[in-house]
Amino acid sequence: MKKLIHHCLDAGHPIMVSDRGACRCLQFGLTSCEQSRIDLSNPQKLQIAYTQTMMSGLLFQQQPKRILLLGLGGGSMVHFLLHHLETVQLDVVEQSAGVIRVAHDFFALPGSDRLRLVNTRAEDFLRHEPATKAPGYDLILVDLFGPDCMAQALFDEAFHTLLLTRLSNRGLAIYNLWSGNKDAFGAACSAIDLAFSNRVLRLPVFEDPNICLLAFTGRPPQETSGDLVRIKRLAKRFDLDFERMNKQLTENNKEWAKGMQ
Repeated sequence: MKKLIHHCLDAGHPIMVSDRGACRCLQFGLTSCEQSRIDLSNPQKLQIAYTQTMMSGLLFQQQPKRILLLGLGGGSMVHFLLHHLETVQLDVVEQSAGVIRVAHDFFALPGSDRLRLVNTRAEDFLRHEPATKAPGYDLILVDLFGPDCMAQALFDEAFHTLLLTRLSNRGLAIYNLWSGNKDAFGAACSAIDLAFSNRVLRLPVFEDPNICLLAFTGRPPQETSGDLVRIKRLAKRFDLDFERMNKQLTENNKEWAKGMQ
């Protein structure tokens, strides 16, 4: 049973924090799905299936130097990335000042000189953030949701085209999308496919209506899947079921999988 411990409004939208057993949960209203769930005694362990699936990018980028996370939530992915990638530079963009306060006050958002947190819209960050001498982000994780639906930017090809320019030469973006509304899901997929010239793999979230899209700057690598020893090593290192993810990638992307035969 959940126990509500905090409730507030941000720009008219509800933010709710609850405790359930050892876990703390974030929701954007009583009827919304959980956006974040953290075991405060073990915050680096991802608790929700979609957050685990978003880490599938580590199958292709094992030692990312720079990561951009669009959408903070309670900060579960921040905990995971800073813990497991000891040299990564992590930029996080969150539009809601209320969500940022809640992440600090209730979800023990870590302080680190490797973490930069920016309070602005994702599209404004991509459009106006000055380019640096760095070669771009190795991974961009896109988790943009409002109280009831996916963020409007996800349906805009120009947004994804701009995001593509922020990736490194061998980088990729991982999108968390909701497939419960087929029309909205199809529109978001079409916009991403167009921006990335169909260099996109689909990865359903296990026992969940979410689907992750992996969008690549170049042709999706094929050598990563076949190496089961490497995949098992990564699974142990990150405490994630990469073997299942690898199998689902193969089953759901037949043309890509043919190149590994």
